Amino acid sequence: MTKRLLAYEDIERVVQFLVNFTEVNGIILPGHVAAFHRWDVKVLPSSETRSSVWRKYKSAMTTSGL
Repeated sequence: MTKRLLAYEDIERVVQFLVNFTEVNGIILPGHVAAFHRWDVKVLPSSETRSSVWRKYKSAMTTSGL
């Protein structure tokens, strides 16, 4: 295994963090979006960047000792 590969448990942890984060901070797409047929999709507010989400994930994992 190289240093870049994640273990399955790590991937599960990342996915669960993103799901939880989206449940708390996500916004349901308003109205009808052309050629988009899923109504359960949420987007993050523009105040959240990929790097800010990464910092929150890193902080949460450090706090939990993982």
